[in-house]
Amino acid sequence: AWLRARKVGRDDLVGLVMTRGPEQVIGVLAAVLAGAAYLPVDATLPAERQRYMLRDGQVRCVIANSDCQHLDGDEWDVLAIDATRPLDAEPVADVSPASGANGDDLAYVLYTSGTTGEPKGVMVSHRSVVNVVADCNARFAVDARDRFFGISAFNFDLSGYDIFGALSAGASIVLPDADKAADAAHWLQCCEESGVTVWNSVPSIVSLLHDQADSEGSRGLDTLRLVMMSGDRIPPTLPAALRRLKGDLAVVSLGGPTETTIWNIVYPVTADDDGTRSIPYGKPNANNRLYVLDQHGQDAPDWTPGEICAAGVGLARGYWRDETRTGERFHHDPGRGERLYRTGDIGRYLPDGNIEIIGRADHQLKVNGYRIEAGEVETRLTGIDAVRQAVVVRQESANGARLVAHLVPATAVPPPEEALQRELAVQLPDYMIPSVFTWHERLPLTGNGKVDRATLATSAPAPRPAAATGLDGAAPNGARSETEQALAELWSAVLGLPDIGLDDKFRELGGDSIGAARVVTKVRKRFGVAIQMRQLPDVDTVRRMAAHVEAAGADPGRERS
Repeated sequence: AWLRARKVGRDDLVGLVMTRGPEQVIGVLAAVLAGAAYLPVDATLPAERQRYMLRDGQVRCVIANSDCQHLDGDEWDVLAIDATRPLDAEPVADVSPASGANGDDLAYVLYTSGTTGEPKGVMVSHRSVVNVVADCNARFAVDARDRFFGISAFNFDLSGYDIFGALSAGASIVLPDADKAADAAHWLQCCEESGVTVWNSVPSIVSLLHDQADSEGSRGLDTLRLVMMSGDRIPPTLPAALRRLKGDLAVVSLGGPTETTIWNIVYPVTADDDGTRSIPYGKPNANNRLYVLDQHGQDAPDWTPGEICAAGVGLARGYWRDETRTGERFHHDPGRGERLYRTGDIGRYLPDGNIEIIGRADHQLKVNGYRIEAGEVETRLTGIDAVRQAVVVRQESANGARLVAHLVPATAVPPPEEALQRELAVQLPDYMIPSVFTWHERLPLTGNGKVDRATLATSAPAPRPAAATGLDGAAPNGARSETEQALAELWSAVLGLPDIGLDDKFRELGGDSIGAARVVTKVRKRFGVAIQMRQLPDVDTVRRMAAHVEAAGADPGRERS
């Protein structure tokens, strides 16, 4: 009603600036029922990035559930909502859903990392959303008895299936507490108490779920029937490990870029895949097609690598207010008589009709399910006076994939990592900030004079200074209490580093959001102390975390079950 009163309609974008919670679902449904499209903006993003997305989206109305002071002004109207309290908004006589909606109307616009240094908005229509929702609900027999666990952030397109897939089938969505969204023990508690049946997330989150369930004797998995994984490569051993905990669990791999609407490819993972080196990408889902094309735009034979190009109902309309970029990635193929999207993924068809992913044709990176254009991070880094040249690569670590920045300084003395991270945090979301910064006099080059990204991606980061030698009865890492020593060992196991100093900061050691979730889970198990995500900046060293744990009255000598 509030939106209708402001004449919001077809292809208008309604900004949703929210943290996790039921208000996200309310905001999505309000925008769609008003006949508009929604633009999800994570309220934890830097304020500058939030404002850029809202301005670029030409937003007139914003619905928010967080502190909105930085959004105040003359550019848009703001409605603050709280699902636990009555809405303070003027009544409107006509509250019926908008009529005359067309399948090609926009359902949402999702901003993803862009090569130019600014994020780009992907325009997705109702027709595309309905197609993938109808296919998945039929394929996986989703009905009103199901309970989805809404673990994905709502500015991540997996949440679109959680919302529309569940509600269109009469099913329910179970949402984790915002402060415990990274706590795997809380996930299991939600699954057990609410009877969760469908899990949909990136593989790294599923791995955390497995580890927690394994440590608790499979508690919380009794009702789970379907695990859907997408957004990143699935560790080949993970599906079998899940089935060892619950033998009748269906495990499915899905995939597809934001430009093809949530997913356009599917692969049921069975026991036949156990022991294989990699899990295939799969086959196209309903009303979608995938081609593997050579450099001449012709179909590549089986086993022959080429660029994966997508066609079908799932294709996005293009990029918001960017015809040039739309024309570069979307084009009409006269030979096939249809529109194609160039994914930039390199893959090959297998004889059984499945596609296998090999790599990327560009510098786009995937970390914990998030698509990151290396160029955007590099542009922000070289915008810092002390940085002359920057190359960002994806690197595997003991804690999974992470971003590593290789830099050439513009000053005699390079700035500390903390200063770089602080500068980037004002402009980029947390998942786009490199975990490790390595300085070079010059970057390695290939034979044709280009930066050798492949060498940088496989090179070890610069060694950290050794932990201080213990004094006055302290351990070699400086720990003086049993709690400090136990936490140092815990951090070491999570980060894959042999020495952790008491005052080493978690992010500067290479820690990311997935690593933080592992630490939170292990601290709860080891000490019986719950650390909430909002507290992590205040306990970002072993010394500070130990003080927090001891203040909670934990006994470091007794491990919890």
